[in-house]
Amino acid sequence: MVKLLLELNINNINEKNGEGKTALFFATENKNYEIVKLLLEHGADVNIPNNHKSTPLTLASEDGEKNIVKILLKYGADVNARDNDGDSSLKLAKEGHFKEIEELLLEYGAKL
Repeated sequence: MVKLLLELNINNINEKNGEGKTALFFATENKNYEIVKLLLEHGADVNIPNNHKSTPLTLASEDGEKNIVKILLKYGADVNARDNDGDSSLKLAKEGHFKEIEELLLEYGAKL
């Protein structure tokens, strides 16, 4: 269904809901790698934050979603973006003990 909608050339793939969430944010939140990939391939902006300044990368890092973190980084996610609490993706990955994600983020220049 999502693929069909994307092929029909949806006008605004980056539209936000009332909480500031985009389709990419929802796909990340639902840990759906295939939809994340599809949205990115069709031009979804990887750095749009929600109303709390969380980005798909901060969310995926906090949830331990290594494959989603990888693809978000590949598509240019801001590795040093911080949410309203001042937390970075690296800090959230460290708190969750997601060592592989920490290493990935550091490879892309993450700072605490």
